[in-house]
Amino acid sequence: MRRALLIGLLLSAAALACNFPGLAAPPTRTPLPTITPSGTERPANNAQPSATTPASTATLTPTPGHTPTPTSTSKLPPTPTQRPVVVPNAGGPLNITNVLLVSVERDPSRANGAIAKIKIEFTGGRSPYTYYEEGVRQRGNPVNALTACGATLVHTVRVDSADGQTDSQSYYFDPIVCPP
Repeated sequence: MRRALLIGLLLSAAALACNFPGLAAPPTRTPLPTITPSGTERPANNAQPSATTPASTATLTPTPGHTPTPTSTSKLPPTPTQRPVVVPNAGGPLNITNVLLVSVERDPSRANGAIAKIKIEFTGGRSPYTYYEEGVRQRGNPVNALTACGATLVHTVRVDSADGQTDSQSYYFDPIVCPP
């Protein structure tokens, strides 16, 4: 029984010793800012400033200590890579803007025959383009229009673009003047 009492007393003494203020580590405190005087100080009697005793303009200066460094606890997801979007009508809507008579030459295979060179001006669509004059596919632009010297030329041209667009326009030239 003495042993049990002795062990109980030792345990109680050890517990009290751990809580004794002189044996424990001192608690850590956050440093407080200190006041740094800037030239003039307030009188010790805490009197209000007057014309003869100016007020103190003190600056607060924090004492050196540990400055915590922020750390990221999560990562943002990666930004998705932008991929180009293929637009079928990248050149915009196909639009014939003008039809011009470039030149006229005689067609020796026909009496009074002439071949008019017609230039098609247009915007939009996507190359390569296909050109038609009166429904007949042409090799390029300007297109060839079969006509007669002195005649009135009323025909239709069409342009097809590689992106599937089509535009057509009728034109009128009067008279067709052939070279001598």
